[in-house]
Amino acid sequence: HVIGRRAFPLIRYVRKNDFRASGSGRYTLKPAKVDRRCVQIAFDISKRFGFYSMTFDFLFDQSGQPLISEISYTRPDWGVWICPGHWDEQMNWHEGHYWLQYLILMDMLKIPDLKQPEMEPEIDPRWIADDDSF
Repeated sequence: HVIGRRAFPLIRYVRKNDFRASGSGRYTLKPAKVDRRCVQIAFDISKRFGFYSMTFDFLFDQSGQPLISEISYTRPDWGVWICPGHWDEQMNWHEGHYWLQYLILMDMLKIPDLKQPEMEPEIDPRWIADDDSF
């Protein structure tokens, strides 16, 4: 997910014997698992086309090169909040959970120290993959 000048890590895994990641309910949020080339491509495309908020899906070809398979301007707000942090455009990592709506308000109002509400979404912990079993 790219929101403003931030990229949030979220990898969706496919179901067994399927090619679709949508609806699998299988994710990992570990920044170390994210191919940084995908993050840079997402930033570059967002900047080039003036996207403020966009989600990118990537696939890898046989040689391991990332290819964009889908982009979308919609996403569930918890999909941003559950991420453990984000990269900025210089690829520096920033820890913390953020609500999508908060980031939009902070950027649009140009209030960098806007207070974020203290609330957590209800997330099924089985959705988060903490191993390499996928």
